Amino acid sequence: MDAARQWGARGIAMRWRIWLGGLLGAVLVGQAGAAGAAARDGRPVLQAATPAAAATSGPAVTLQALVDAAITGHPLVRSAAQEVIAARTDVDAAKRRWWPSATLALESHSTSSGSPASRGAQLEQTLWDGGLINAGIDLARQSVNKGEARVAWQRQQLALQVIGAWQSLISARDKIAVSRETMARLRGYEAQIRRRVAMDASPAVDIELALSRLRQTEVDMTMAQSTLRRAAQRLEQLTGVPGLDQDADRLAAWPGASAFKAAAGRLLSLDVDAQAHESAAVRVARGDMAVLQAQLEAKRAQRWPTAYLRVNKPLGEAYAGAGSDRGTSVFVGIRYTPGAGLATGVEADAIRERVTASNLAVDAAYLEEREAILGDIDQFASAENELLALQSAVTGSQHVLESYSRQFTAGRKTWIDLLNAVRELAQNQYACADSQAVLAAAFYRLQVRLGETELRP
Repeated sequence: MDAARQWGARGIAMRWRIWLGGLLGAVLVGQAGAAGAAARDGRPVLQAATPAAAATSGPAVTLQALVDAAITGHPLVRSAAQEVIAARTDVDAAKRRWWPSATLALESHSTSSGSPASRGAQLEQTLWDGGLINAGIDLARQSVNKGEARVAWQRQQLALQVIGAWQSLISARDKIAVSRETMARLRGYEAQIRRRVAMDASPAVDIELALSRLRQTEVDMTMAQSTLRRAAQRLEQLTGVPGLDQDADRLAAWPGASAFKAAAGRLLSLDVDAQAHESAAVRVARGDMAVLQAQLEAKRAQRWPTAYLRVNKPLGEAYAGAGSDRGTSVFVGIRYTPGAGLATGVEADAIRERVTASNLAVDAAYLEEREAILGDIDQFASAENELLALQSAVTGSQHVLESYSRQFTAGRKTWIDLLNAVRELAQNQYACADSQAVLAAAFYRLQVRLGETELRP
């Protein structure tokens, strides 16, 4: 009788396990069907909700907010902006060279009666200098233009770095969601195969195979979590916003492919050559060339003499009882300093060669920027086609998994066929997450390279 009771209790427990396993399978199939419907409707398929996301409230951190934080608060941008302020001060200092220069000399005494001590005031005004002062003013102005171009270039570089880190962050976040979904699915199948092994309907090695696939998915999730942490650390360095890896579930997802396609028409219609010529990198190279050209003009002006007017006003006697005439004197003179070995002309020739080299650097910057713009355009188009194919592959893999699950229950598919279908679905979802991130990042990079600061969509 005890054996009968044990057998009856075992049968009741078995029926409960079978009933719960069927309920879990129905839930998993329902989730899979919802994901497939989302893919068919063109909606993102990687929107798995998590308890942390449901429990957390507050505004989501956006890519635009992070870019704004980087281009306004990063030390590199602030340093470049300070250089512009200093260059503007240099312009004011260069203009003041047209003012008269005053000199005051007060010497204690002289040991020679024929060379009395100098005690007086002197005022000197440049009359003509061959354009040296104007060249100095132009040099300071060109330094301001170069500094402003460098600020724009530095902001662009920081924006591109933020976009790259954000791409890695969101891609890793989506891969973690896929891993969690896959692990939940595998745990459900593990429970199912354990019931089958207990009923001698499947060999025990099938449990080991399920656990092996489960550990493999855990490795995938660990790698994605590592990528997420590194990307969050990089964004914190660039923007000063901490804890993005902890709040990853609150971060805004990528817009759909249709939103990018609608906005791409305007960008792709722009003249790439003209945009490359006006890019920040090319403007920096032009600024370097303009500064060298101004230096060349200043050096050329040094080959000419300087005409000046000087007024000397002695202060008191050279020494007590000197009795010499120390009245105010006015001079008009010419000063010429050709440099040792007439080096001024040779130095001008050297600067002229540097101007030629900087002109070639402008061409190189244009070609590099044009290549980068065309590369982003090509990557955007390629990722768009790839994403459409992968979304279709995810839908197809979902349908195959649903079919294999039913056929395995009916005995028409093997256990390894079912687990392979699970793995294929996960791989397609991983690839879809990467492709979606590549598509969005290429579009945002293109906007930044074309000089736009507001990222849309």
